[in-house]
Amino acid sequence: PDVPKIVVCGSVIGPVSDALAANSARHWTDDTWLGYPATIAWLTDLLISRDARQLVFIAGDLHFSAVAALNFRHGEQQVEALQIVASGFYSPLPFTNSRRKDYCWQQPVRFQVAAGYELESVAWQLTDETGHFLRLDFAQQSEESPVANVRPETDVDKRRPRTDWTLKISAWNSDNKQLPAIDRVPPVNRWWQVDEPV
Repeated sequence: PDVPKIVVCGSVIGPVSDALAANSARHWTDDTWLGYPATIAWLTDLLISRDARQLVFIAGDLHFSAVAALNFRHGEQQVEALQIVASGFYSPLPFTNSRRKDYCWQQPVRFQVAAGYELESVAWQLTDETGHFLRLDFAQQSEESPVANVRPETDVDKRRPRTDWTLKISAWNSDNKQLPAIDRVPPVNRWWQVDEPV
């Protein structure tokens, strides 16, 4: 069904570091999923075979918050997903935090994970403020939509309900104030958006 599917894990898929974008042969030095190309190829096959939709990966690890639009490809087949990087509330050791300048932002980065397999990531940083959290608001909207493959002469008025989901992502500080995103995040696809303070 077209409901959001959430995968929570420690390591991220995107954003992609500048070092890895410049030299994908050094994947073995990367502390993300991209350090394991065979696993990304396996995951790509799994997602395509399941026709995964509205897929959200949530991870931390980088000690800042960001979103990345992901596109897993194998030949002509592809699956889109969203990566949310949600920093922990408390990261008191600044030298362990990833730095904005070390990552590719607001531009597509294509990574060949295996023969015929490619991952594309476009990332935007939300915040690197100490002591923040992300809020994810999923909302379900139903509407009537035409049945696929309707035969006009017999099924003109038949309709079935369709469920659409939306996701709003917002960053908040420890004083419960909404934070503006560092990067302006354009509408990437129809179902998720970054919510800015008004």
